[in-house]
Amino acid sequence: MKKGTLFTSLGGLVVLVISFIAFVLPSSLGSSMAERDILTFGEYNGRKISYEQGSVFNSNLERISRNYQMYGMDPNQYNYQIFNSAFTETVKQYIAEDALNAAGFVVSDSSVNRVVKTIPQFQEDGKFSVKLYNKADPKSIQDLKNSIRQDLLISSYDEDFYGSSEKFGVTTLYGLKISEAEKKFLANFNEEKRGFDMVSFDKSSYPEEEKLNYAEKNAAKFVKLNLSVITCDDSAKADTVIARINNNELTFEDAIAEYSNNRLSDTEGNITNDFQYQVEAVLEDKANIADITNLSVGSITKVIPTSNGYSIFKKKSENVQPDFTDADMLSKVSSYLYSYESTIIEDYFSAKAKDFTTAVLNSDFDAACEQFGLTKVTIAPFPLNYGSVAIADSLDPSVSDVLKSASSNESFLKNAFSLKMNECSNPIVMTDSVVVLQYTTSEEVTIEEEDIGIVKSQVGTLDVNSIDSTVLKNSKLKNDFINTYFNKMMR
Repeated sequence: MKKGTLFTSLGGLVVLVISFIAFVLPSSLGSSMAERDILTFGEYNGRKISYEQGSVFNSNLERISRNYQMYGMDPNQYNYQIFNSAFTETVKQYIAEDALNAAGFVVSDSSVNRVVKTIPQFQEDGKFSVKLYNKADPKSIQDLKNSIRQDLLISSYDEDFYGSSEKFGVTTLYGLKISEAEKKFLANFNEEKRGFDMVSFDKSSYPEEEKLNYAEKNAAKFVKLNLSVITCDDSAKADTVIARINNNELTFEDAIAEYSNNRLSDTEGNITNDFQYQVEAVLEDKANIADITNLSVGSITKVIPTSNGYSIFKKKSENVQPDFTDADMLSKVSSYLYSYESTIIEDYFSAKAKDFTTAVLNSDFDAACEQFGLTKVTIAPFPLNYGSVAIADSLDPSVSDVLKSASSNESFLKNAFSLKMNECSNPIVMTDSVVVLQYTTSEEVTIEEEDIGIVKSQVGTLDVNSIDSTVLKNSKLKNDFINTYFNKMMR
């Protein structure tokens, strides 16, 4: 950024007249400010972001609230959005001020005066009136000029990133530039669109007999272990505890009350998750499960490292073997499969999907749907657009719940846009389903100059959104907005 004075458009500075326009904060934002303690939502590079009279945060809060009012929206209904936006804008302003000050950038008096001359309160017969200007309170004039100077400073930073309406001939003076070739390239995202037929196999329909078959082959996972456990934060303490127990200096039960952090148990030491697979899951070394399952009633293990510290287990009574004729037990097996062994379910339906594809090859898509009892879903043509970014059309997920995350599923998009016409895809694993696509429709769109212009505008919006997201990740920012808003302001 170069040193120098600022020449900028006055059209974007309407917000600067706020010092001379009566503005009333919505009741929930302003009426009780004097009664509140100062609320600090965070700080940037040592500068606090506080809800207090005269702060930068409050200036942004007032401006954003007015924008809501200008569009006929009641700010009281959008408190969180307004405060959150004011916080982000304040962070951006602090970052901008640091950058501009480091660059030695200054706003000239002539730039400030040009804005002052446009303010309606100083206009008479459509021209700036020295008489009206001189009648104004000097302190108010100075406050106004300070506000204008600050906003001009920040607007210069914004223009470097977002651009402005200022041009030299046909060339935009400020902002990140986008070449004609790049605009055309981005507009061309809409040039090729593909439509598909789709069927889906719902993972939740995994057959009960398959679940039972798995359970019987893996019965040990569902054995209930009747255990007590002592868990300590460090190994030295755990070693002390087990030594005292083995020397009969205290009982296991007393050690629970005195030493255990209870992260694996209730306050009496009873293990919280008692299926064998659950106990095994917390062990740092899974081989230690044998030390636990081989215990005799009343005996204890050595100190065993776990995900919550260092633990000593005691067997209280005999293990309970699973009864897979019990509906509740089968429900627990089902939950285990969906949570920990989802690939087994996916492999099952992927095999079904391959059988479906074979049936399509032997007949057609509709006949295969009838054969397998599946409902065909027709997907309207859409371009390759990962994440449904605004610069291009996108997949319509409303035609099926299966598609709710499809636009950000790399496997789905790769399969879809690698197919030849009328070809069926390999099985595609989605969040809750396994799907098969058939490429059925090709649509080519002619890109017009108007489309290229729209892309330019959309890229500008994306720039703004990206910067808003990025500033909140700045290492100099201490962000306590959520905690302060909900736990202090809304209490």
